[in-house]
Amino acid sequence: MRNIKPLDVLVTVVGVSSALFACGYEGAGASSSPVTHTASDPEPASTSGNGEKEGCSGVESRWSGDLDVGAVEQSVLPCIEEVGGNLVVSSTMWTDLTALSQLRVVEGNLLIHQNQALESLDGLEKLRDALGKLDISGNPVLTDLTALGGVERVHVVVIGANESLADIASFAGDLQFVGPEPQAFVLERLPSLGHLDGLAALDGVSSVGGLRVQLLHLDALSDVEGLTGFSALGLELEIEMIGVPALVELGFAAGGELGSLEVSDAPNLTSVAGMGDLLRIRALSLWNGTALSSFTGFDALEVVDERLQIGGCEAGEGSPFDSLAGLGGLREVGLLSIIGNDGLSDLMGLSARPDLHIDAVQIRDNHSLSNEAALTYATAHSDDDIDVCGNAGGSSCIESACAPFPN
Repeated sequence: MRNIKPLDVLVTVVGVSSALFACGYEGAGASSSPVTHTASDPEPASTSGNGEKEGCSGVESRWSGDLDVGAVEQSVLPCIEEVGGNLVVSSTMWTDLTALSQLRVVEGNLLIHQNQALESLDGLEKLRDALGKLDISGNPVLTDLTALGGVERVHVVVIGANESLADIASFAGDLQFVGPEPQAFVLERLPSLGHLDGLAALDGVSSVGGLRVQLLHLDALSDVEGLTGFSALGLELEIEMIGVPALVELGFAAGGELGSLEVSDAPNLTSVAGMGDLLRIRALSLWNGTALSSFTGFDALEVVDERLQIGGCEAGEGSPFDSLAGLGGLREVGLLSIIGNDGLSDLMGLSARPDLHIDAVQIRDNHSLSNEAALTYATAHSDDDIDVCGNAGGSSCIESACAPFPN
């Protein structure tokens, strides 16, 4: 039997979503103290006939260290093209970012935080590289991100707690995620965001080491088709959705292969019909609070390399699955975990093809499922490493099952 990987990469995703990617996180080199200044709108620089920006005589176009827009002479800002450290735009009364109209490169973090009057990012049209974290958080009237359409390279994107933001139309063309892992695209606590159509302008996304897309606590999100914009990453793409109560159908073009997909706390999710092109995935987890009754939509899926998680970790934590229909095409699974699905009475929808091989099986605490039937299925498709208990007619499980993505 080959060694089952415990998906420790995904543990990191869950563990850092409120730390590394939380709104207000200050990256390496950024000040950890709150910024309380306000800044007025400086005039954008104009260009003279000889190509020199007016008002910029004697001003270097490169700022070598960290730059806080409220801590420098405002007339300097329209002259700056490159920032060698972190750039902080925080607690201003700007309505847009035209003060930064010449900005092309930020080598550290670009933090746009707590700007009460900021309506758009207009002024950032020349920005090409944000090589640290691009964090746009806590701007209550922000509605327009389209000025980011020229960005070509970025490390981490966090867009969070912008209450009025209903459309994430921003990045366009080819977008490359660079720098050390983790590389991530995070949307968090955007109560007005109902769809991801704004990602449709992406022609191609590339990543060095893989990309994590996190959709966290998005109360109005009902359409995730825009995730197709990331599909070129294939097995290098990890998607996590937690707290998406308006999502009814899960569907986007995965392009045949996907790294991982985790969905939880989606109480109105009833369909995965839009996942019909998915053939292979490293890890699939649908657990803890969905309204799914079957897997119809995953009919083309043949390989789950590492873990297929159906349900939760304990009795009663699963979804109201009464059928595993949609999983009949499976031929290879690393770890099959079916836990706490009280409505599941049989395994008939799960693949029974003779060439199916499962490295390890957990079937626990499914109170309508015969323990004997579960054991029969497990022994037929797995050589060893079988954990069957707590189902109807079976003995109680002595130890708790592992977490969905254990350490």
